[in-house]
Amino acid sequence: MKTKFILLSVICVLIGVAHAETMRTDVLQKECDVAVRFERGEIPHMTIAQLAADTTCMAYIKGFLDESQGEILPATDTGKFKMGEWQDVDAMQLAKVFVKYVNENPARLNKPATGSLMWSAFSAGLYKLSPYKMPVITTGN
Repeated sequence: MKTKFILLSVICVLIGVAHAETMRTDVLQKECDVAVRFERGEIPHMTIAQLAADTTCMAYIKGFLDESQGEILPATDTGKFKMGEWQDVDAMQLAKVFVKYVNENPARLNKPATGSLMWSAFSAGLYKLSPYKMPVITTGN
């Protein structure tokens, strides 16, 4: 029985990871729309499916916030690097901005969700790039 439980748990985790890696904007938009509507009080009692959508949205966005904080990106305009920083934003705020952005930019619906999240954050000023000086690493030679 314990082996079956462990196997089932591993399968559920792998399905979740595969789902997150291939998440499209239209799928995340539908899930985050539920979370945003519940936050606004438009959904008084969630069904199991709505609860799953809310949880998926919040988990995906929290992971995205954690992953992209301090991300080092090449600055194409200067040839140097920039570091991304979130501007005091939480997962629900980003979910609201994301849903609004995607509703206004339906051409992004078939794109990867990570790109649409980033574009929505940039457009709202929630994610800023600052100059970053790469450390010089010397070898003993």
